[in-house]
Amino acid sequence: MNKSDKGASPFNFFGRKKFEALVKKWGVDKGVRGFSTWELTNALISCFVLRLGSYRDVEATLGIADSTFGDVLRLRNSG
Repeated sequence: MNKSDKGASPFNFFGRKKFEALVKKWGVDKGVRGFSTWELTNALISCFVLRLGSYRDVEATLGIADSTFGDVLRLRNSG
C-alpha cells in the first residue's frame, strides 16, 4: 500500500465539491428537506459495503431511523 492510499475512502472518490456541483447542476436536491443526496449516497455505499439487508440493519448499524431511510428511498425522484 502506498502512503497516498492511507485514509482512502469510497466517499472521497468523486470529491465533495464535484459531487455538490453535479447535484446543483441537475437539481437533484430540489424539494428535499432533510436527507441530502450526499448523505443518501454515503448511506447506500455503506449499506452495500457492510451488506446490510434490511431497514432494521441500517438503523442498528448506521443509526439512520427506519422511517427516514425508507421514506427517502420511496419518495425521492429516481430521475
